[in-house]
Amino acid sequence: MVWPRLEPGRSSIPVLCYHNLGGNGVPFENFSDQMRWLKAKGVRSLSLEDVKEYMRGERIKGPKVLITFDDGFRDIYTRAAPLLKELGFQATVFMITSRIRPEHEPGQEDDIVSDEAHEHYVLTGKRAAWLSRGEIREMLHDGVIELGSHSVRHRKYRVSKPRLSEIPYHWAYAPYRQLGETPVPVLAPELAGPICRGESPSCYKETTEQFIFRVEQELRQSREALEALSGGPITALAWPWGAYCRAG
Repeated sequence: MVWPRLEPGRSSIPVLCYHNLGGNGVPFENFSDQMRWLKAKGVRSLSLEDVKEYMRGERIKGPKVLITFDDGFRDIYTRAAPLLKELGFQATVFMITSRIRPEHEPGQEDDIVSDEAHEHYVLTGKRAAWLSRGEIREMLHDGVIELGSHSVRHRKYRVSKPRLSEIPYHWAYAPYRQLGETPVPVLAPELAGPICRGESPSCYKETTEQFIFRVEQELRQSREALEALSGGPITALAWPWGAYCRAG
């Protein structure tokens, strides 16, 4: 990173995006080295309010970065939060609200492999790999995190009639792999465009109006759930897979 060239707060805002630490994600040791390097260089973390000020034209003084975590895996609580608290950093967690773990369900302690965690949830509904409300509230209270939306379901959905003779290796196709029957439909991020409705194989594409209504409903439900959890407004969204549509 060459801060003078980037001119943080004037020409750009560097964003460090993480998912899980360890497993198939960034090793915690690497994450720790990165955070400590930033601290040693005098870099500070940005809040979403800082980013909004930048977008209004305000200059952010000094080198700063926005630290983010998508999905809301539990290692944010067990691994990232203690380090962030020690260094005086704050991260933004873009949470999938359907994945928030019930308090009675034990949380995963070992390395989280994100694809395996998503597939396990899709097949069983278990959320051991994700944060609980209590853990989120504790980190909010400590000022270690703030929340943004990552949708309610973060799923891929049918966008075609069954036509694939081979089942793609992706966690969204896990139910189809479990059945072992082909052909299967093409799946795509459900917030990125119209999906197929009705029973397969005689499904039909939803209209633009139906698509807009569904997306608005999904985002509203996510925002309301996170606002009830945080006690404050939720103003930021990370589109699942970065896939979105400009319809409407």
